[in-house]
Amino acid sequence: MNERRSEGGFSVIENLVAIAILGVASVATIPLLTLSFASTSASRTHVSVLAEVEGLVSGYRTMPYNQLLQKIGSDIQQIDNGESASETVDSPNGRASFEVTFTAVKSSPIGFPEAVRILIVVTQRQSQLGNRSYQFETLVTQVS
Repeated sequence: MNERRSEGGFSVIENLVAIAILGVASVATIPLLTLSFASTSASRTHVSVLAEVEGLVSGYRTMPYNQLLQKIGSDIQQIDNGESASETVDSPNGRASFEVTFTAVKSSPIGFPEAVRILIVVTQRQSQLGNRSYQFETLVTQVS
């Protein structure tokens, strides 16, 4: 009688080959995971900086109009059309700096400006990716 032996499992060599294949596949995914974590961190920073810009704009919009004009010049009656002044505001968490330029918009040479154009240039600090720069602009008018 010829008896056939059935193999009931994997041999040691088959197990070692399977472990080696899984190891290579695992090592290949590490850079993808690292890039994914870095991108997520950069996105969170960007969203945080955008929230700070919204806060700045909101602060300027709710500021008394005369106080906003005084950022351009102390004698608001003498401010010319197109006259501007700048200030630098640093992010509280150090992730960005904001260069804010206030420009007078005036239709007649007499009186004070009807509006102030606010340009915010953002320089976002990113560790591995370098700095990122972008800008926002808004117009604030006097409420009658």
